[in-house]
Amino acid sequence: MPCSCGFLAFCPLIPEAEGHGETRESAIQACHDAVIASFETFFNQRQMIPLPNESGADFIEIASSVVAKLLLLNAVLEHGISNTELANRLGLSRQEISRIFNLNHTTKIDTIQKALAVLDRQLLLIIL
Repeated sequence: MPCSCGFLAFCPLIPEAEGHGETRESAIQACHDAVIASFETFFNQRQMIPLPNESGADFIEIASSVVAKLLLLNAVLEHGISNTELANRLGLSRQEISRIFNLNHTTKIDTIQKALAVLDRQLLLIIL
């Protein structure tokens, strides 16, 4: 959306995530960065992350590894289990689980898929 300072991009599901820029693209990139920073807060505070809906609005692209991690966080919170319990179910250390939930740590998608599986979830990738 144009504004007096250029463009403003915002995320209705995460009100604190917005970006300003001189161009539409720079505002979207700033909003993307704010969304990722908000995700880190959600992870640190163990809060559910709202998922997008089919509202017809524009979407920002989030890396599939980040999306997989946020889906895992939401599943863990829905099941009400601790990181320690997840570690026990997977046969991993609590430190390894902490790394899975670190957005800056590269986690193999297979690891996230296994973690989702112990929560009776499947990770399916659809290419459009």
